[in-house]
Amino acid sequence: MNAKSAFCLLFCCLNLVAAQLVAQQLRVLTPSKYKDITETALDWQNLAFVAEAFRGDVAAALSATDSALVLWEKLGEKPEIANLSRYRGYLLAQLNRPKEAKAEMQRALALYQQQKAVYGLAITHFDLGRVCLFAHEIDSALYYTGISLKSWQAQKQDSRIFLAKIQLIYLFTLQFNFPEAERLQGELAEASQQLSLYRLWQLDYWFVNMFLSEKQQNWSAYESYQQQYQSLIAEFAAEGSTVVSFYNRPQDFPARY
Repeated sequence: MNAKSAFCLLFCCLNLVAAQLVAQQLRVLTPSKYKDITETALDWQNLAFVAEAFRGDVAAALSATDSALVLWEKLGEKPEIANLSRYRGYLLAQLNRPKEAKAEMQRALALYQQQKAVYGLAITHFDLGRVCLFAHEIDSALYYTGISLKSWQAQKQDSRIFLAKIQLIYLFTLQFNFPEAERLQGELAEASQQLSLYRLWQLDYWFVNMFLSEKQQNWSAYESYQQQYQSLIAEFAAEGSTVVSFYNRPQDFPARY
């Protein structure tokens, strides 16, 4: 079995320690092996996403992200370096390392600005909003999420507009600004019937509606949204994934619950 095959097997098993040892062989490939290095970097990125989104293992995701970042830096691929710097910042925020998280986000913004990558800037501002949320800086979170929303509206990215509005509903609810939260809730109710959304985004949609209804003590609406949310949770559980909404984090936002 060659190094690439061994890595793929360990990747599928989420055996990060062993996979990282095998990856050492892949990192020293010559420039003629560009394709192999690229594929390995993408494998690490996929592993990071699976570890964080479907296993809830943020530390493992950070380790995999760092492994991918080493390879992209070896190749000098600035778009990928920017993308992983952004994701690394998001992961660091979850590990309660806000100063490092913000530094990574600023690095990503600088790289995207150099490339004039409007889409990358919008995503980074959105994730910077989440970094501020982890730091309990709600006004800053609203500011950066608002920047991302305006950018996606200019780009006519309907699914991303939907995602930004979900985050804004949550943030406005944390501030007990129910009129703004309800306004956005009404906009999303219509859009949700027209868009084909990732299931993780659907999970966030049902949760923030449930969260708003709870804070308003609208229990009939709460039960309806809760039913939708739990049904989707059950779908993931049947597939072996322990997934909850990004916003269902009382351990990270204790002062707000």
